[in-house]
Amino acid sequence: LNRASILALTADTSNGVAKACMESGMDGYLTKPIAVSQLERALEEYLEATTTFPISTFSGADAVYEPPPPAPR
Repeated sequence: LNRASILALTADTSNGVAKACMESGMDGYLTKPIAVSQLERALEEYLEATTTFPISTFSGADAVYEPPPPAPR
């Protein structure tokens, strides 16, 4: 994948939810209540499928993402 994976988390277990999630462009979905093992499995699956970015896209090999500061109120 060349983009972030999108997994829906929903409490709605009706029949059309999975189809609606997939048709809207999501890569998968999980239903609540969620078991930790279920979440781990889903994350492992999508992390393995995600293309890693070349190290040259970062400022250095030890680059760490820092979120932007909060917006002023």
